[in-house]
Amino acid sequence: MYTARIVAGEPAMSGDVVLYVYIEKDGTALKGGRMSVELDGQAVLSITESAMTDGEKRQALVALFTDTVRELGVNSADDAYEQLFALLPNGWPVTVNL
Repeated sequence: MYTARIVAGEPAMSGDVVLYVYIEKDGTALKGGRMSVELDGQAVLSITESAMTDGEKRQALVALFTDTVRELGVNSADDAYEQLFALLPNGWPVTVNL
């Protein structure tokens, strides 16, 4: 199971919100799993300024974050890398004729 640990955030000059995240799989940090995730500032404001309860706002923000991270392909990238590396009998480096 993949999880994201958000360690910090800040406003971006573009009007969006940048979150600094570590992606983990089964409780272990992924190699290259540190990333920044940029949430659409207008989408965040539409949630935070809505008439929803605070709990509903939190759920909506989690959904926005989850959708944004999934669009980045984190899950498939890690799986693809693991499967590709499994096909390399001697690991890295690999020379490919062009």
